[in-house]
Amino acid sequence: MNKQIYFISVIMLCIVLLSNAGYAKQTFFKIGVEAQKYYPQFDNENGVEYFGFARDILDMFAKEKHYQFVYIIRPVKRLFHDFVKRHVDFKYPDNPFWQSDMKKNQHVYYSDSVVKYIDGVVVLAENKAMLLSSFKTLGTIRGFTPYPYLDLIAQKKVMLSENSNYISLLKQVLAGRITGAYSNISVARYNIKEHLKKTGAIVFNPILPHIKDSYYVSSIMHPTVIQEFNVFLKDKKEQIDQLKKKYKVGLFDE
Repeated sequence: MNKQIYFISVIMLCIVLLSNAGYAKQTFFKIGVEAQKYYPQFDNENGVEYFGFARDILDMFAKEKHYQFVYIIRPVKRLFHDFVKRHVDFKYPDNPFWQSDMKKNQHVYYSDSVVKYIDGVVVLAENKAMLLSSFKTLGTIRGFTPYPYLDLIAQKKVMLSENSNYISLLKQVLAGRITGAYSNISVARYNIKEHLKKTGAIVFNPILPHIKDSYYVSSIMHPTVIQEFNVFLKDKKEQIDQLKKKYKVGLFDE
């Protein structure tokens, strides 16, 4: 082999190696999650340790695919910003209706339904049958959007009160400072029972406007992994259903 052929062969080998390196499968991902005390759906300890149903199902998927996930815990509004700026690889939970204006210039890929939920209003037990015409003040977690009430709030028929702490929000209902709190109902039931020790004192009012929908995993950069996750949801349905039973999520509305 003369020097010219040898040199060309070395160059071609380098090109192949660099090409293969460029297409090496990514296995490390940043998962953007909400900095909310929203157990059993999800929770965190001091903004560092993420846990709950969401952590278990995402870790199960990561183990199945030999991926490494690091959970980036952010306040709701900042998390949306980080997501559209591609500072994180995935966001959970997400929904096509959430912050649609912020995401309108992005091609966002959504997984199949991870878990169904009801977002509605919890009120004092005496107000379980309260009609919308009598409803005055709605409490939410700061950064959450109570979609069924936006027009009423804009028309000042319902006043909005935001709180940065979920337990404090429920306590406002107990104290009568707000008429009701807009919440994931499984989360409300857990916290009323386990943290406030007030089972039956605050209940879901099914008469007031509410939403039945699902939480999804979303990504702008990794549609292939979203497809893999969808296969995982189908293949591991039995194990995932057991997780839902363990955490008591997605059960009462399915």
